[in-house]
Amino acid sequence: MKMQIETVDDVALLQQDLNCFLSWAKDNNMKMNGDKFEVMRYGPLLDIKEHTKYQAHQQNITPKEYVRDLGVTMSADGTFSHHIHLITTTGRKLTGWILRTFQTRERSCMLTLWKALVLPRLEYCCQLWSPHKMGDIMRLETLQRTFNSRIAGLQQLNYWERLNELKLYSLQRR
Repeated sequence: MKMQIETVDDVALLQQDLNCFLSWAKDNNMKMNGDKFEVMRYGPLLDIKEHTKYQAHQQNITPKEYVRDLGVTMSADGTFSHHIHLITTTGRKLTGWILRTFQTRERSCMLTLWKALVLPRLEYCCQLWSPHKMGDIMRLETLQRTFNSRIAGLQQLNYWERLNELKLYSLQRR
């Protein structure tokens, strides 16, 4: 549920909608777990953010700094920087695992592992969290740059030549 909150009356209206939803769920024999409710507040209205509360089943819903939904983490400031940090960390762990586990550095094997294990994690829902800050873009590109520099026969080439040779696009372009 999403609603723009500008006044205390808007807070009351959203709480009323939440109560109607909980009543409907109860009438239809559905039990909602109050511990799983999350609220994320962003925007300039500090007074409303700090002095209002929402409740579900007579429990306060605690505000969260980060909310994860469908595998994408959004920050309370409305950005996805935390999500980008999480996926680059996961990508580094996966590339490290691949390089430790597989002795071969053959092009076809390494490319298959990259495309099957790492790239889907980096590209999942990227239309939503598309990075626009140069630092975030470089964090993502560094993963690909580091991984493809380990492929046999490509070490002497620069990043763009390696991408061309492997028929890959930069993550920024993709």
